[in-house]
Amino acid sequence: MNAKICCFIGHSKIENKAQVEEKVITVVENLINQGVDVFLFGGSSEFNDICFYIVFNFKKKYPYIKLIDYYTIQNLLEKNINFTKKIYISRNIEMINDSDICVFYYDKNYLPPGRKKEKRHLTSHQSNIVTKTAYEYAKNKKKIINIFNI
Repeated sequence: MNAKICCFIGHSKIENKAQVEEKVITVVENLINQGVDVFLFGGSSEFNDICFYIVFNFKKKYPYIKLIDYYTIQNLLEKNINFTKKIYISRNIEMINDSDICVFYYDKNYLPPGRKKEKRHLTSHQSNIVTKTAYEYAKNKKKIINIFNI
């Protein structure tokens, strides 16, 4: 039997964490009941942290599920590897390619904290590029569940 794989990709900051957690709990349990047993995490965002915690807690009820830390930016920093947004984008594309289902937290109007008021900061499009790129890449290739739209 082949494993069914799910990855999580989302924005770095989440304003409505309690609501997102409730939605993720429901989605993850439904995925497990549909045969998903491997969950990929890229780290580097509050959304990934929420998802990891929830899947980790489900491991008590479903001990056969696997949690995989795909690779984290922290690991690269410890190795003194120079990186840009391209590394986040590449990691996300690899996770999407390795997954059957992608769970996103994607808001097309998202602006990271500190970018909402100052004119000199990146535009909405530029500051949202990593998650947007992953979402656009995945939407024609994989089944997508966007927690933001639930």
